[in-house]
Amino acid sequence: MIPSLLWMQSPLVYLDLSYTTSAKDHGVLSALSQLFHLQVLKLRGIGLRDPDADVLARAIGIRVRLLDLRNNLLSDSAIRALMHNCFPPSNHSNDYTFRRMEECQFEWRPPTVPLGSILTSDSMKDEHLDGHFLKQLTMPLDGRSTLEDIPHVGITHLYVADNNISVDGLLGIVGLGMLFVLDCGTIGAARLMKESVSLPASRNKDVSQAEMIPGAERLVTILCQPAGKTLTYLRIHHAMVTSSTQVLKRVGPWSASAPEEEIARDCLIQDLIARRPTIPATDNQSSEGGHLPFLHPSNLSHLKTLILTDLPSSVPSSSPILSSLKRFITACADESLLASLRAQSDYSLPPGRHRAKAEKQHAKSLFALERLILEIRPVSKPSNSSSWSPSGYHNPNSTKSSTGDADSENLWTAAMNDFSFFSEDRCGVGSVFGQDPGKHEIDLVAAIASFRREKRIKYEDLRSAQQRKNSNNEESGGISSSTQPTTPIYVEGHWNGEIRVVK
Repeated sequence: MIPSLLWMQSPLVYLDLSYTTSAKDHGVLSALSQLFHLQVLKLRGIGLRDPDADVLARAIGIRVRLLDLRNNLLSDSAIRALMHNCFPPSNHSNDYTFRRMEECQFEWRPPTVPLGSILTSDSMKDEHLDGHFLKQLTMPLDGRSTLEDIPHVGITHLYVADNNISVDGLLGIVGLGMLFVLDCGTIGAARLMKESVSLPASRNKDVSQAEMIPGAERLVTILCQPAGKTLTYLRIHHAMVTSSTQVLKRVGPWSASAPEEEIARDCLIQDLIARRPTIPATDNQSSEGGHLPFLHPSNLSHLKTLILTDLPSSVPSSSPILSSLKRFITACADESLLASLRAQSDYSLPPGRHRAKAEKQHAKSLFALERLILEIRPVSKPSNSSSWSPSGYHNPNSTKSSTGDADSENLWTAAMNDFSFFSEDRCGVGSVFGQDPGKHEIDLVAAIASFRREKRIKYEDLRSAQQRKNSNNEESGGISSSTQPTTPIYVEGHWNGEIRVVK
């Protein structure tokens, strides 16, 4: 039935067959070749395997921009099929096709905006591309629809999380430099779970997820190359950020009381640049350096949203995860301030009242990260044996006590799991005072929130002090606060970006 419907819907632009298991039939997948204007295709959770993905890739070609294949049974072979069929040749230019699209103005428009269009070159790179298509398709139509004028550039938004895809499968598709949005989630989740089970118990407790992702340093390296500069949205395992224990260099000392604003600003710019890490160029250099390369905000300057998956809710005090996240947030703060300082130093920007807006836009082009989302994995319940219960305990018609009266029933229910009359030694529970200090659990979310709050308070105190100083100078007959130079306020770790926690 689905293939016959698809054959009659050739103008279809947006198609969502997620969780429709019959959609994995090769007849349905082949019928997608008749949807000549299809731009958004969602096939999430339908049980797709590698042979099905090969049929799908041949059917859609380079017409589809957004492809959602999450929660399927795909491996690296499916990624190779997409690479061979769903991306244009290497000599194909994305910039040219975007210019073509802007020349073909849509005639959909809101009543108050003449010749308005939601689908622009910027929205085509946005993480909410599917929502933009829905808005565009539901706008009042004034004139002729020109969806057929949208150029075919291949897949630019790819969602392949919750599959069995390894780092090797992602290297090639990221290296094409055609993706704006990539959701790969926890890389090779099924394989990692299998490997973690096979590890000895003592080793399994201390090993980090990063050590169980072969080739992670190669993925970091390729994301730091020009091919990764196109990404505006990335959802990836937290090991790409938390895999290294490298410490950032400290800023300073730089003169906060410099006689000229430009001197203080230039000193701070140089110090912030010096804090950037040097990513090893080869695997040999990586191993010699003694640490795994990690993603740094300076290497993903166009990225607007970064999602780190599979973070634990609590970590031992000896774990590098918390310190790595603090290091990454601090690096985001450094890059954001560095972009603002460079924008202030750019004399090519227009002067006057439009200067502030131009500086803000230029700073965004230098460092675009707006939000960091931390996905906390669900806490697994301990596999302890359940407490003993008498026969018929879960039967509402049976009694728990021998007498069956109400008081005995209430007492039995209250004492069912109460063994407080035993000592800890008799219960098999060791004393907490002899625990290893390194095993002390730290609430990850609470620690990050405390870190952010501490930096924000320190920044607000410094800003208030500077404002009081400026107002005192103005009252004493100095230059006005609107014209006097302001020394940049630097608080290590203070970032204005959004950090969101998803459980």
